[in-house]
Amino acid sequence: LMDLRTNYQTKKLQERIGQVQTTASADQEPAGSLEDMTDSGPDPQESAVQEQDQPDGCGILLKFTQLHEENPDFAGWLRIPGTKIDYPVMSRAGDNNYYLDKNFEQQHDKNGSLILDCRNDVTAAGGQNLIIYGHNMRTGVMFGTLKNYKEKSFCEEHMTIIFDTLYEECEYKVVAAMLSGVAYEDEDVFRYYDAIDISTE
Repeated sequence: LMDLRTNYQTKKLQERIGQVQTTASADQEPAGSLEDMTDSGPDPQESAVQEQDQPDGCGILLKFTQLHEENPDFAGWLRIPGTKIDYPVMSRAGDNNYYLDKNFEQQHDKNGSLILDCRNDVTAAGGQNLIIYGHNMRTGVMFGTLKNYKEKSFCEEHMTIIFDTLYEECEYKVVAAMLSGVAYEDEDVFRYYDAIDISTE
């Protein structure tokens, strides 16, 4: 039942993003008839499509303004086409644990939310490794399907990861997938799962 609720709430959030995009497109529709349009200027419909995802005055993408107003901890949206991974990503200042057992609405949810490490800054350009945490649920929700990347065939079929932050739309290509153990404090190893600053060699 908790998984059904998680899926239902995620679908509602997706619909809200779609409504914002639809409204933005409708607001940009030109007045008048087709005969009034000439080839002297840009296509109004094309302009509408280009503008609907442009940042608002605060720099936030229009499609995310409503969700950010509802919950300022909303940091973006992560999607891997062909998988169940299609969820909002949360980030709470100074606290990576708050959303471990809470959903977007900040209600108790054993599935938790996807969490962008609070040390990450989505407004910064380059030099950082974005770390997103999520539960490995047996039912496949959240990051429950990431383990499928252990299979080369799955990896080849799902090489695109889309992470749209509040401020920009980004697409990533998978170049490697690996399992990493969690090291003890006194171990002298490189902690892939804890490396934020990658600006140096």
